[in-house]
Amino acid sequence: MEKPSVKSVIGSAVGGKMKEKEAREIIRKYEESAGPATMDRNCGYAEGYLEAIKKMKVLKDAMEALVNTINLLGPLMRKVMNDSQIGPLVAVREELSEALAKWKKKR
Repeated sequence: MEKPSVKSVIGSAVGGKMKEKEAREIIRKYEESAGPATMDRNCGYAEGYLEAIKKMKVLKDAMEALVNTINLLGPLMRKVMNDSQIGPLVAVREELSEALAKWKKKR
């Protein structure tokens, strides 16, 4: 069986197909057995990977904040809006909640 490339390991981790810890371990093993040119390339991939993880966490935090805001404003919105106006907000909240649950499950 052929070893996956560092790039595919990073893609799997960012896409949620592999746990972050597992990906870091595979990358560390590659770095131990790699020459200087490969090390430089892998360091570039690793930096990109870490940057993607940071962006995912910021997005997750923003999604959680939006869900919490919709939940807090729910009672007030029901007083000033009709059901057809509230419906899309509830749908957004549901979709964000599902996405957050999937994200947490993968991590």
